[in-house]
Order: sequence, then structure tokens, then C-alpha cells
Amino acid sequence: MSGSPDPASDPALVVDCSDNPVRGCSRVEFIQHAMDRLDERAISVEDVVDAIRSPDVEGLPADPPRLRIRRLLGGRRALDVTFEEQPEFIRVITAYVRRERLSGRF
Repeated sequence: MSGSPDPASDPALVVDCSDNPVRGCSRVEFIQHAMDRLDERAISVEDVVDAIRSPDVEGLPADPPRLRIRRLLGGRRALDVTFEEQPEFIRVITAYVRRERLSGRF
């Protein structure tokens, strides 16, 4: 239906980061899909915000305008987060933990 809001863009959770901005933004929003995946994969909101704030790897492939970063967790694991940068906030789309392959690549 034309003119109706996109439910994927409605935040399910808003995190206030005004005391410690994330990529210059004072707010991080999580869409419902992201919240469902965090719950399903036992990933904390704090881990996702910290990963975006201090990634170990940036510029991973993602469909524009989305960005994907990676935070190394140790134990041959890494947290990948896909998000969008808006002028005043970050919108988290999804997150998942990757395991290092025998070749040493994630």
C-alpha cells in the first residue's frame, strides 16, 4: 500500500548513546528483525553497540546503503553486524557470530 510506513524501519529498541556516541550518533536503533536474530543467536545489544563503536574490520561486503563490520571475539569467533548510518542515528539490521575456518578466514 502506497504511503504506509515500512515496518522494517520501525525501531523495536532504541539505545541512547549520548554519553558515548557511536560513529558520531547519539542513538542506535534495532529493527525487529535484528532483535529476533539477537535473541535467536544469544547476542547482546551491548556487544552489537560495542562492535559498531570499535570494529576490528570495516568495509565488508553489504548491499548499499548498508554497512557491515566485524569485531573479533577471541576463541576463533567474530561478531558481524550489518547496519545503516542515518544522519542522526544508526539502524541495526542484523548480527551474527562467525567462526574461523580451518584456512584461517572467517
